[in-house]
Amino acid sequence: MSNLDTSTEQPSFPTANKLKWWKPVVLILGVALILLMFIFSNELEFYWYHYRANRGDAEAQFNLALCYDEGKGVAIDQAEAVRWYRRAADQGDAYAQHNLGVCYSQGTGVPQDYAEAVRWFRLAADQGSAIAQNALGVCYEEGAGVPQDYVEAVHWYRLAADQGDVDAQFNLGYFMYKGLGVKPDHKEALVWLRKASAQGSEEAKTFLSEIGE
Repeated sequence: MSNLDTSTEQPSFPTANKLKWWKPVVLILGVALILLMFIFSNELEFYWYHYRANRGDAEAQFNLALCYDEGKGVAIDQAEAVRWYRRAADQGDAYAQHNLGVCYSQGTGVPQDYAEAVRWFRLAADQGSAIAQNALGVCYEEGAGVPQDYVEAVHWYRLAADQGDVDAQFNLGYFMYKGLGVKPDHKEALVWLRKASAQGSEEAKTFLSEIGE
């Protein structure tokens, strides 16, 4: 007699209802895995930047400063962020020079010092950093760390606006519309204000609405 099972009974499989409880479990496990990957990714980046930064890599020093500044892979430590921004800035890194200027301007990790902020903004601006050029323009507009000078503010806003900096485009458009530091020119002002608005500037959108544009 054959030992082969010739039964025609179909094998049973879990029904859809029986599988329902797996869905939230799989979802939770997936989210947990993504979070773990994110955490360990940040930590690995931090240790790599730290390794390279200690060997004089200016870009790594800047990125390490960002880790301390934003709490990526390490606890937020503004003083340590400033220390690494400074090391990168001393090597001529324009991004670090700008961020160090922001730290001095806001008194973050260092005592507030507008004159020192201006010094670092200018170093970065002279290298062509649009964000630093706009920041320097703001300093001249507000008289922070330098004598108030609208003409000089317009100069720096224009340089940054020409590079596409949205804040500078709004600032330049506003100054041109109001005739601050420059002869009023509503036509050109609208060009800059619309460029800023197209990039999502809420200030530009609000101002354009206020003047009926």
